[in-house]
Parts: sequence; C-alpha cells; structure tokens
Amino acid sequence: MTNRPVAILPAIERSDIPIPREFLTERIALIDDPAELHVTLAVFRLASESGSMPPAVSEDDVLRDGVLARTFHEERKSSKLTQRIRRGLQYATARDSILQIVLKAEGHEERWYVPASAEHRASLETVLLEPGAWPVAGIEATIVATAPSVFSLYEKNIGMLTPLLTDQIETAMELYPLEWIEDAIREAVTYNKRNWRYVQRVLENWSVNGRGDTQSRGNQHATNWGGTPEPFDPAVYKQKQRRRGST
Repeated sequence: MTNRPVAILPAIERSDIPIPREFLTERIALIDDPAELHVTLAVFRLASESGSMPPAVSEDDVLRDGVLARTFHEERKSSKLTQRIRRGLQYATARDSILQIVLKAEGHEERWYVPASAEHRASLETVLLEPGAWPVAGIEATIVATAPSVFSLYEKNIGMLTPLLTDQIETAMELYPLEWIEDAIREAVTYNKRNWRYVQRVLENWSVNGRGDTQSRGNQHATNWGGTPEPFDPAVYKQKQRRRGST
C-alpha cells in the first residue's frame, strides 16, 4: 500500500483557537484540577498552530510552552513544572479531552497530542490505516499507537484504581518516564503479577540497575495491550479521596 501523506499547511499563528464542542459541552464541567484544565487549553492552542490535519503538538513543545510556565509560576526548566504538565496531560488523556499518539522517529519514541473531536478522530483513523510519514512531526515518523493514559492502562490490565493507587501512580509519574511505567505494567501482566507493588518493584529495580536489553521485550508497545481501555475519570477518585478524608 502506498503511503498517502497527511495534508499539512504552513504553520501560522491563529487569532482564534478552535476548542472541540465535546470539551465545552461534556468535559470541562467535570474538571476539578486546575493543572489539567490549563494543560488541556495549552494543547488546543499549540495544536491549532501546527497547520496539520489532525492538528497536533509534541509533548516536548508543551513542556517548553512559556504560557504554561507563567501560569504555573515556574521556571521553564523546572522539574516541578515538567511533573505538573505531564500529570495534566495524563489526566486530559484519561478524560478523553485530548488523544495521545506515540510516534517512532529516528530510533526513539515521541508523544504527540491531538484535541479530541469526531473530526480529528476521523482524520487520525486515516493516518492509522496508512501508517507512514506524518508531516506534522517534521521528520520521518511512524505512528506506533494511539496510547491511553497510564491510569486507563492500569485499570484495563491490572485492576480497579483506588484513591491511594491513583496517588501512587501520580508519584511514579514524577519519578520515572511514562514509558517505564507502561513497560513495568507490561512486565506485571507477562509474569501474572497483577498488582501495583510488583510494578513499583520493577520501576525501583530499573532505576537502580538500569533497563537492560529492552529488545527482548519485543516490539509491541505497552499501550497496545488489552484492547481499548475504559475511560478513567480522575474526578471520581478525587471525590472518593475527599470523602474518605472527611470520615
């Protein structure tokens, strides 16, 4: 099959920022984490400047965004800023406000984000049917997977999340790359050790001893397992946590 390039227009700075109707009518009222809201709006803004269809922005560009740095009152290179933005991206992905895409480019994987709408999903399906270069990346890049959030990935492959587990995963996101957490979940599934303690031990071992030969794990990306995960709503768990704290 001949790869058909996705249409891309010259990047321009828009005077207006398209916001998906689904976000305004269904999702925004459920958000109670300011970081999630700010990061979601930043993705909409940055993606609108890409000139591609579907519009997209890389995780690196979101992390470098000066508006977010000013919003969070953090230095651009601050590790705390990086943690807050990555947490916001995962919550926004879990809520289905944005779509998380994994691209393989020049021997490494990159995460890109697309505002979630029916139109953008249809455009993305076209790209997925004919994998190949995605011009928005600016380099030779092949789509590896549409990736669920790490929360949804855990629920689909390990078990139900509790407020305590949600906090522990958030802490892990501050300490380890997302790829590590996804691959550690894969290890737990492979060895039928479906609990967070095992995932945590794997992460701790990798941080001390290194990852070793990751090629032995095969080419399947961690986010491909178990079909499509059920959406995870972080607000539900935060409400449970508040109720637990008040009892």
